[in-house]
Amino acid sequence: MDFVSGLSRQKRTGANVPLHSWGIAHPLLQKQIDIAEDLKKIETLKKQFSWQVDLPFRDFLLENYSIIITNLEREIIWISHNFVKLTGYSEEELIGNKPMMLQGEKTDEKSRNKIRENLQKFESLKAKVINYRKNGEVYNCNIEIFPLMNDSGNFTHFLALEKEVC
Repeated sequence: MDFVSGLSRQKRTGANVPLHSWGIAHPLLQKQIDIAEDLKKIETLKKQFSWQVDLPFRDFLLENYSIIITNLEREIIWISHNFVKLTGYSEEELIGNKPMMLQGEKTDEKSRNKIRENLQKFESLKAKVINYRKNGEVYNCNIEIFPLMNDSGNFTHFLALEKEVC
């Protein structure tokens, strides 16, 4: 059914006819879909693990931050759509690996040590690191990492916010 016949059917029957397609795709539509999916997954994880975290996730995603969640062994359990776009890796390639897979010879050892030390103490931190995309391209990013605690006061995971900087 085309648009015109749909309109005439609506006038005749009073029925609402869905608009199937005009062949229009707005670039922000996919971003909004990705954000909605990411927010839903974050809420699911928060409930599953009883996390006590109150961060403006929607704002971070709108501002193109990548979100990464790892377990205490620092294995990735979830990544946002922005992280896939930033790194070029698929979700399947990232889940179960450690974020250090993105590091390479230009990654500063002092930054690595600072991150490692703070995580061992379950302390939040901010750092600037050099990472590598799947294609080998170098990128600079600011990272902020938060340990996540459950209702019982036990640390269960780490959440990292990452944003590419020039």
